[in-house]
Amino acid sequence: MGDVRLEKVLYHGPVYKFLFYINHFAKDVEKKILDCGAGGSTPPLGLFFEHGYETHGIDISPDQIKLAEDFARKNDMTLNIIQGDMQQLPFDDESFGFVFSYNTIFHLLREGTKKAIAEVRRVLKKGGLFFVNFMTYDDGYYGEGKELGKGEFVLQNDDGSERYRLFLKDHNEALEFFDGFEIVLLENRHIRLPNFWKEYEASYIDCIVKKN
Repeated sequence: MGDVRLEKVLYHGPVYKFLFYINHFAKDVEKKILDCGAGGSTPPLGLFFEHGYETHGIDISPDQIKLAEDFARKNDMTLNIIQGDMQQLPFDDESFGFVFSYNTIFHLLREGTKKAIAEVRRVLKKGGLFFVNFMTYDDGYYGEGKELGKGEFVLQNDDGSERYRLFLKDHNEALEFFDGFEIVLLENRHIRLPNFWKEYEASYIDCIVKKN
C-alpha cells in the first residue's frame, strides 16, 4: 500500500477492537502480548505498549522487523520483536496473556495454519484471548495463482520464490481451527477503498477466541 495513514487505519482499528474485548472478557489476565507478524512501519504493538502491555513480537521478514525497530526507536518504545516463524514459536508454554495476529496467518497453507494456531494455544495462558483474521472466498484476491487445494493458492514472487494464500468459505470453516478455544467473536469484514485499491475489495473473518 505504501501509505502510512492507511496502514494505521487498517491495523490500529483491530487493535482497539481487541482492547475492547480484552476489557470485557479477560481484564484480569496478565497484560503481556505476543504479535505474530509484528513488523512494518506502524507496528500494532506500539498501541499495546502505549496501553501498558509488555510487548513481544515475531516476524519472518528481517526487512519488516527493521521497519518496526525504526518506529520503536523514534518513539522510545521497547517492542521486543524477533525473527521467527509462528509455526514454531520460541516461547515457553503459557507465556502470554494475549496473542494478536492480523493479516498474517492466511499466508500459510491449511496444515501450517493448524500448526500455528496450536502453537498459539500452547503459549497462551488459560483465559487469554487470541485475535486472528482469515481471508474469505469473497476477497478480491481469491482465485489468483495456482490452486493447490481447497482455498489454497501459490503465487510467484518477482525473485522466483513462492508465497501462499489461504481462503475460507465461511465461519463454519474457521471454527475447525479452534479446538480448545471458546469463541468470543466471529465477524465478517468487507473493505473497499477505491482511492487506494481501485476495484479490489478485501473480505475477512475476524476471530477472537479464549483459551479454555
